[in-house]
This record gives sequence, C-alpha cells and structure tokens, in this order.
Amino acid sequence: MFQVNYIQLHETMKEKYGDLHWWPADTVDQIIIGSILTQNTAWKNVEVAIKNLSVANKDNLHAISEMEIDQLREYIRPAGFFNQKSGYLKEICIAIEKAGGIGKVGEFNDQELEKFLISIKGVGRETMQDIMLYAFRRKVFVVDKYTERIFSRIGIIEKGMKNAFELGKEIEKGMKIEDLNNFHGEIVEICKNICQTNPKCNQCFLKNDCNYAKDFTDP
Repeated sequence: MFQVNYIQLHETMKEKYGDLHWWPADTVDQIIIGSILTQNTAWKNVEVAIKNLSVANKDNLHAISEMEIDQLREYIRPAGFFNQKSGYLKEICIAIEKAGGIGKVGEFNDQELEKFLISIKGVGRETMQDIMLYAFRRKVFVVDKYTERIFSRIGIIEKGMKNAFELGKEIEKGMKIEDLNNFHGEIVEICKNICQTNPKCNQCFLKNDCNYAKDFTDP
C-alpha cells in the first residue's frame, strides 16, 4: 500500500505545483458554463469556447438562457459535442434563472443544492460536484476518472470508482474548502501530464511511493 495518506499526497503535490487557482475562470457564470463544456474534452478546447462567448459578451447564464440554440452551438463548437452541450447549457442556465439566479440558488443548503443540480439534464455526479465546490464553495471533493486512476495506481484505494467515491466522502470531512479546491487541481495536473493512460512513471515525482510505478518502465 501507499506509504502516506491522502493529506500527505496533497501536500506533496502542492509543494510541486503550488496554488493552481483552480477552477480557471473569471466569474461564477464561467465556472458553471465550463463545467458543462469540459465534459469529454480537453480544457484547452473549453477555453476557446468560453473566449468565443466572452468576446460576444455572452459568457453569462442570462445571455445563454435567451440565446438561440443555433448561435450557441457555433460559439461552443471548439469544445466538441456541441449539439449535445448546447442543449445542456441551455438547460442549466434556464433552470438557475427560473430558480431566481445564482444568488438565490447559492442560498440552498448542501442537500437542496445537490438535488437541484442533479435534476438538470446534462448534470451528472462529477459536473454537480464541480459546480458545488467551485461555483458555490461547498465542501465537496470532486471524484472523476483522474481521481480513481491516481488513487488506485498509488495504492490508496483498490481499483474502482465506488472505492474512489467512498474515499471522497472521507476527504470532504478532513479538508478545508481551499484544500479540496487545490487537491482536485493537482490531480488534474498530474494526470494530464504524467499519470496518463500510458503513464510516464520515470518522470513522476511520486514514483518512489507508487505501487504502479514499481512495476512500470517507460518504453
């Protein structure tokens, strides 16, 4: 098993990466928009789509809720799956507007907010967690495929999303919001650049404490 716990893992990665200021957005509206656009695509593609909206002064929930769907598709085309995502974006923007806007939704307690978000078409568990943590600053640890990958490879958990979700609940209780925020950013960073599907273990600063790296050699 891994020689340290998740708190020490976070501290090691923070020492390496610093404060990543994750989620990369200028406004709460952009965080919510980005949480939909980032589904099944690289963040660099999302940035292009959000820039398109920003240049047109349409990077806010109210503007998107009133926008023609064909126009929205063109703005977000760089993010991929634009036919599907344009519908999802309209759904969440309209839902929040109908609920009274971001300020009103922000008054929901954690259970109310989770129920509200998960009821919106296109908002799955990961997207819901992203929005709760980064847009509404709730104590939620985002569990995604990157989380499961690095935790299971290192040896903190046995492989499987169920195990990742269980540990996520423990992490939520043991960390402050700022740490939950950065921890997820650190996991994204290392999984994008090092702990990939085909990992670069020889380049990894965690290799001495990683179960997976012990049996892996870069080609």
